[in-house]
Amino acid sequence: MQIELINQVLAELQVHKKLSEKPRRPIGFIRPEED
Repeated sequence: MQIELINQVLAELQVHKKLSEKPRRPIGFIRPEED
């Protein structure tokens, strides 16, 4: 189903957004942390 695929992508994007909001990087930059 197209809707299921879209929902899965949106869910993954939300997870990436939460992970990328922790480091002080511009939103949209998904990179591994190098501390």
